[in-house]
Amino acid sequence: MLAEYKQVESYLDKVLSNSESLEVKSLKLSARNRFKGKVVAVEKGVITAKVKIEVKMPVTVTAVITKEAVEDLDIKVGDEVEAIMKSTEVMIAK
Repeated sequence: MLAEYKQVESYLDKVLSNSESLEVKSLKLSARNRFKGKVVAVEKGVITAKVKIEVKMPVTVTAVITKEAVEDLDIKVGDEVEAIMKSTEVMIAK
C-alpha cells in the first residue's frame, strides 16, 4: 500500500507542476486532483452506479456516483474520462 501511495504522490507532483493539465477547454473546476483514464467497468444499481476507471499510471480508481449521473454523462466501458478527487469523494468528468 505504501508503494501505491508513493506512485500516486509522484504522479500528483508531475500533474500539479503542469499548469496546462489543470484546465479543461470548456470546464474549469477548483479541484486540482484530477486523473485522466479509461472506464473499465460500470455497475448500475437502483440508485447508484459504480464506475471503475483505469488511470494512466496504471491504477484503477473506483467512483460510486448516482445512476442518473452515469446516464446523463452516457458513461460506458471504453470511454475516456477524468477522475476528479476531493477529500471526501470522487467525481467524474467526461
